[in-house]
Order: sequence, then structure tokens, then C-alpha cells
Amino acid sequence: MEQDNKIFDNVAFTKEVYSYGFRFDPVAGEVYYIYERENGEKFVSLIAPKEWGKGYNFKHIHSAKFCVDDTWEKVDEEL
Repeated sequence: MEQDNKIFDNVAFTKEVYSYGFRFDPVAGEVYYIYERENGEKFVSLIAPKEWGKGYNFKHIHSAKFCVDDTWEKVDEEL
């Protein structure tokens, strides 16, 4: 039952990430970053939270790894 919930959550998260759109081809095994703009729009970026310069005020929502099966997996990492 717990594994079923994890699979369901992963499918839902993958659909959510694809709905944000991105301007790059993700590479399997790499970690990407999901942000929210002040207007509520979410987007996926190659840029980690600590790498943004001054003047950018995006809210970091999640870090996500792109998997070889074209799914996205939430990752917890030290940011």
C-alpha cells in the first residue's frame, strides 16, 4: 500500500513538473530546481537557489531529479 502511494505521488509530481514547462532538454540523473515567481507562475531551472544573483526573488519550491524513464522525483538536498 505504501509503495502504491509513492508511485501515485511520483506520477502526480511528474505531471505537475511537465506542466511548468522548461527551455532546456533535461538530462537523466541531473537535479533541477522548481521556483515560483511573484505572480504565482512556476518554472523549472538549471540554476540552484544559491546561484541566483541579486535582484531575483524567486521562491524555491522543490528540487527534482530527472529520471531515465522521463519521470521526475522530488529530492531533498542541502541547498
